[in-house]
Amino acid sequence: MDEEQGQATSEDSINKVNMRMEYLSLVKLEDIQRHQKMKDQWVGEGERNSAFYHGSLRDINTALMCKWLWRFSNEEGAYWRCKMAEKYKVDYNGWDSKIPYQPFGTGLWKGICTNMKAFKEGLTARIGNGRKVKFWSDQWLGENPLKESFKELYKVSRKQNALVADMMQTDGNGRVLWDLDLPRRLSDQEAREFSQLSFLLETYELNGNEDTRLCRGERNGKFSVKSCYEVIHKGGIPNFTEIGIWDQLIPTKISFFIWLVYHNAAPTQDNLAKRGMVVVNRCYLCCADGETVDHLLLHCSFANEIWTSFLAEFGIRWAFQNQVKEVFEEGISSIFAEHGNYLWRLLPYAICWVLWKERNERYFNDKEKGVDKIIMEIKAQLLYWLGPSKKLGGIRFENLLLDWRRIVCKM
Repeated sequence: MDEEQGQATSEDSINKVNMRMEYLSLVKLEDIQRHQKMKDQWVGEGERNSAFYHGSLRDINTALMCKWLWRFSNEEGAYWRCKMAEKYKVDYNGWDSKIPYQPFGTGLWKGICTNMKAFKEGLTARIGNGRKVKFWSDQWLGENPLKESFKELYKVSRKQNALVADMMQTDGNGRVLWDLDLPRRLSDQEAREFSQLSFLLETYELNGNEDTRLCRGERNGKFSVKSCYEVIHKGGIPNFTEIGIWDQLIPTKISFFIWLVYHNAAPTQDNLAKRGMVVVNRCYLCCADGETVDHLLLHCSFANEIWTSFLAEFGIRWAFQNQVKEVFEEGISSIFAEHGNYLWRLLPYAICWVLWKERNERYFNDKEKGVDKIIMEIKAQLLYWLGPSKKLGGIRFENLLLDWRRIVCKM
């Protein structure tokens, strides 16, 4: 075999790479054209410039499957619905199918039912007799389900899966009384939520008609794939990865800790007690209250002073959230100088992480720092995270300490 035939030249290698790249680009182009053709079949010409037309095929597919869930809850007399109800059974609210768990012969309908959460995001319920609407889980009073608006009260209720009718009683005068079946004396936060919910329930009027479901995106209340898609595509369904917990500027270890905080799974004293450990539940930062994730990182007097100090330096007035996870979900939108935006974005991570380290230092080593040193450590942590990415443009630590207000000032 010749040397020319036995060895590939650099020119041959380049040609092969170019041919492969050209092939891949053609395959990708064919794939795009196929997807575009599918959209053209689904969407009318008058909607070709809408977000529905240019949006995600995955979200469109989810919306199409949600339509089957809507039909199941509204076409009670249909033959196909009767057969599906016979095989998979109906949820106790009388509307929805139970999610099948059998290993065989259920794949298609099980796949449709996995979109139940997305389906319910775009619905609201109109109460008649209250025999189909779930008191805590369905959206019927206010803008969100009651279990989201009154989280602490929902946790202690012994009727978490009850229908609205199950929570009502009628006295001798025909007046409706609400029984939430709360098991014990309420804490201050639970008492506040109970007072707010009681006020809403007192102003709510019932009638004897059947409960009905309405699609929030349509004036006539009827379901449409387009309105369902818009709810999904605009982020109506909370997506944990979109909340920002896994920020690429944050080390994985800290992101995982924040993930534990978000799910109330960090090893605080109350969570350790729930796991069966014998502990003395007290906060090691303030030594005044029991230690929970939300108290330790947000409401503790020591932590509160840290948050208040930074908010003042950013020129922000903020009503504190009830839970730490709400800080990461909602955030506070504002516009600062270029460097200030990056510092503001990572500030909650740094505060929570440094407070947790300080808590551990006090618990395990019996050593403690004051507020001023903690604030300095938080600023150092921010610089340590942002320095390698050059987001701060070479700012030194002494500049961050001395010129903090100038660095983060609003534009």
